Amino acid sequence: MKKEFKVNGKVTYPQGITSRTTYTFIDDAGNMITLNADTDTDFDYGDAVVMDLEKKNTLTAAETTTDTTTTTTDTDTTKEAD
Repeated sequence: MKKEFKVNGKVTYPQGITSRTTYTFIDDAGNMITLNADTDTDFDYGDAVVMDLEKKNTLTAAETTTDTTTTTTDTDTTKEAD
């Protein structure tokens, strides 16, 4: 899913020899997202930004194979009990 936002906030906080910047983005419906970054040059106030959002698959291929095998085994056990 792609969402378009505009940068409506940028605050940089010094932290010793480095700094952290918090960016705030808003869409046409008024939804806001805040992100932190190590640099203050990524975006400026008023920039249009497009975010591509997708669900992260947290399972590795090995875990997926193991889970499928376990599910199949559980199903077979249930059939045998009938």
